Amino acid sequence: MSETPTAPGADDESPGPTDAEMEAWLRTPEGQAVMSEVMEKAVAGEYGEVPEEMKERAHQGLKRRHSQDALVEAQARMADLTRGIHELSPDESRWAQVRRLHEETKALMDLLLEVREPHRTKLMRLCLPLQEKLAALVDRLAAQMAE
Repeated sequence: MSETPTAPGADDESPGPTDAEMEAWLRTPEGQAVMSEVMEKAVAGEYGEVPEEMKERAHQGLKRRHSQDALVEAQARMADLTRGIHELSPDESRWAQVRRLHEETKALMDLLLEVREPHRTKLMRLCLPLQEKLAALVDRLAAQMAE
């Protein structure tokens, strides 16, 4: 069984972390994971009676965390997509490449729906022209193949 990570200085013999130490720890991936777990449990009612205002704050915190995770994933997918455009494989047909890039762009656009504003709009404005051009190219290639 794994032990739940704790904040620095949170053992029984320590006076506890300072506010600055706790704030710094909460900015680490470990601290964020622990806080997400605490918020999930609070929203699920695992801590017994939690005031509705605190449940709502926990719920909003989880939404922000989910949005941040989606933003990080979207940025990674955008980098992968850019690499994929610049490093097209000579072993893959043009049709397959265009279809693959179009599907990756559609998946990226779907992911961006999970990102909070204003980042969502900014990123969608960057991606939408590419998605539209790839969609038109897929349609054109499909029409050529049907002839």
